[in-house]
Amino acid sequence: MNETIITVRGEHTAEFSPEHAIVAATVALDGRDRDEVFARASEVASRLESQLAELHDAAHGPVIRWSAERARVWSQRPWNAQGRQLPAVFHAQLQVSATFVDTEALARWVEHVATTDGVNVDGITWGLSEAREKAALVEVRRGAVADALERAQAFAAALGLGNLAPVALADPGMLGDQAGSAADRMIEVASLRTMKDAGGELAFTPRDIELRAAVDARFVARA
Repeated sequence: MNETIITVRGEHTAEFSPEHAIVAATVALDGRDRDEVFARASEVASRLESQLAELHDAAHGPVIRWSAERARVWSQRPWNAQGRQLPAVFHAQLQVSATFVDTEALARWVEHVATTDGVNVDGITWGLSEAREKAALVEVRRGAVADALERAQAFAAALGLGNLAPVALADPGMLGDQAGSAADRMIEVASLRTMKDAGGELAFTPRDIELRAAVDARFVARA
């Protein structure tokens, strides 16, 4: 009985609505007096922490978790254009992170923070809950396997072969005869899209998160 080995790569992509947004902000201030700089940074950070504490509710949100670093203080002696070293400048910095499940509350907080002296919004990352991401990955992996089978069936049909049977299934590159490529991964398609609503307030419209899976499969087809 003639046998033909068919090796294919299956791929599948699906999009999922984000369930939360992680916003990161940095409090950064500087000045000539160390104690003053530290006090100012601590005061700003304390206000941000109080706001997040009021919004925090681990079960219902709008903030399900948040964290804040301790302030770091360091000094630097800059040089002027004439090559003269100037008195020390003190810098204070700390980071705050919060996970929002309500985009309206997120927009209000970001708009407030962005207009606060000494605070920079570093970015917003959209994501899925751990349970949802696991379920989504199962879905796209099944789609990748189905795509591999469909490709192999098409090749077998083109050769006039039937009785297709799987003999190996692996992550990309693990069958030993193909160059590796990206396997399951989350594509950050949910990058920020912002706009002002009719009332002039900031609003967010997140794009869907794209999950992609790939699999290498080997089949044997018999005449």
